[in-house]
Amino acid sequence: MDFEVKDFGCYARPQNDMIGRIRDSCNDFSYKFTNGIYFLTGEIDIGAWSFAYSLTDTAKDTHVYYTSLLVNGISVDLDVVRNQTFHVGQYEMYGKKTFESVLKKALKKSKNNRSYDDMLRKFDRFGFDERPIEAEAKRWRMNCVNRKIWYLSPLIGLALGKKIFVFPWLSKKDYLSGFFQMAYDLLVDEDVIVIVPCSEKIQFPTGDKYNVVRMASLFNLFVHDGVDFEKDHR
Repeated sequence: MDFEVKDFGCYARPQNDMIGRIRDSCNDFSYKFTNGIYFLTGEIDIGAWSFAYSLTDTAKDTHVYYTSLLVNGISVDLDVVRNQTFHVGQYEMYGKKTFESVLKKALKKSKNNRSYDDMLRKFDRFGFDERPIEAEAKRWRMNCVNRKIWYLSPLIGLALGKKIFVFPWLSKKDYLSGFFQMAYDLLVDEDVIVIVPCSEKIQFPTGDKYNVVRMASLFNLFVHDGVDFEKDHR
């Protein structure tokens, strides 16, 4: 899959449970993504997080303006992109349902040609030495999985047939980096695009499909046609 953005601008207030909500804006951002994992680096308010967050259908307090979006070379609107995007780490909408029931429902909804057992086998690479993964999937309730959500939710996105996976902000001292890496391991060989807004001081994984994009070199922060967008929307 190819996903290209041209002159992307947005104002957003992304949030997660660890950091809370911040004000952020992204202006005149242009980039072409292909299959792989992309680390959009810089300070937390440089625009990477607002860009990633605005692609999700869970985004709130977000305004996107003046942009061109292309998927596989075809111009599309933002709703099409959001329909193909999965917000990694979200769990509130699943309530007390088990991981097994959520994953099976996702496979049924998307008419995915993968089987439930095939999806669980992706965990083999982690060498879990607890109960068999089939038993764990029946036991894990989505409102109680805590940090496991970072490697469980990507499988739900794959089961739904999503093509773009978006993460929240990752700081240089984030204790979740190891769980994020497990998610990358699940996604890196898939036909998907993974977007991780993060500090430029984190330890980046290496490999052909890992890409580091320094946001400051790609656009002029905060100014769009002479207008201070964030100031005008406080």
